[in-house]
Amino acid sequence: MAGKKILDNGALVTLGLVAAVAAVGAANKAGLYGSTGSAARALPDPVERQLEKMDRLVEEITLNDASDALNDVERVLDAANFSSGFYDLPSDLSDDAYALEQELEAARDEVQYLIDEDADEDRVMDAMENEVLPTVERAIQTFRRAYEATKRPRRSKTR
Repeated sequence: MAGKKILDNGALVTLGLVAAVAAVGAANKAGLYGSTGSAARALPDPVERQLEKMDRLVEEITLNDASDALNDVERVLDAANFSSGFYDLPSDLSDDAYALEQELEAARDEVQYLIDEDADEDRVMDAMENEVLPTVERAIQTFRRAYEATKRPRRSKTR
C-alpha cells in the first residue's frame, strides 16, 4: 500500500526545506540576524560595552552611606577587569588598564577610610562628591581616551 501515501518522503523533505528557508527569510526580515551591510548596527566591541557598564555602575554609587558606597565602588572595580586577559587589548594599553585599576582601588580605599573613621553622613557625602566620584570618573575617562586612541587609524607619512 505504499502507493497510496498522500506525500512521499521526497516531497516531505522538500516541504521541510521550503519551510526552513521561509523561516530564515522571515527572521532576517524581522532583523533577528542584524544587518550585514550596516556598520551602524554592528555590536559594540566588548571593551566599549564594559565601559558603558562601568558608567552605569558609577551612576548608582551611593553618596551618603559609606558602607553602601564601598560596595558600589567595588562593583565598578570588578567591572574594570581589563587586565584579566579576557579582553583582547592592544599591548600598549596594559599600563592604562593597570592605572585604571590603581585609581579605582585608591577610590575604594578612600571610602574604606571613611568607614574606619566612622564619618558622619555629611562628611561621607562631601568626600564622595569631591574626592571619590571625581577620582572614579577621571580614571574611567582616561582609560576610555587611551582605548579610543588605539582605534584611530594611523596616518602614514607619504612623500
